[in-house]
Amino acid sequence: MPIAHFLDLGPCSVTWDPDTLAVELNPTFGGVRYRDTLLSSPIMEDGQGETEIDGVDKGRTVEVEIPMTRFTLTQLEYVIQGSELAADVLAVANSVGNSFYALSKELLIKPMVDNVSSVTDTQWVHFWHCFPIIDAEVVFDNSEQRIARVIFKVFPSQSTTIGLGEMYQHGTA
Repeated sequence: MPIAHFLDLGPCSVTWDPDTLAVELNPTFGGVRYRDTLLSSPIMEDGQGETEIDGVDKGRTVEVEIPMTRFTLTQLEYVIQGSELAADVLAVANSVGNSFYALSKELLIKPMVDNVSSVTDTQWVHFWHCFPIIDAEVVFDNSEQRIARVIFKVFPSQSTTIGLGEMYQHGTA
């Protein structure tokens, strides 16, 4: 029996905007990772020197990193802000001043077994409001596999439909 409800080991499938566009961001190579970092500030007293006597939380940073490989131009169009695909040409323009939250969508991670995504929704991880930031360094040489790394920034929900301030959820939505 796995310890984690989403299985202890193995790959996953990643879908951006599963209810509308359903953009599959597979295959991946190098491991999909999500990071949840609690931000804090120390509370100090002169009499305690440099030792923290307490701390205060100041929010959290949540990111999902997806190393896409063997990607399509269609996949890239969805994850590169300011890009547009016409025929077989992906044109990327500079993008300035857009609200990430307004353009955010759900990101859904499902564990995979035998290259098949789990249909058990209690194993899924939902990230409610995500915006993709491309961080690609595509290498052309004779030994490295090409990867387009995308980091999805996760924002707290501003809606009471999901839960005000909620960022992600393990299990059934």
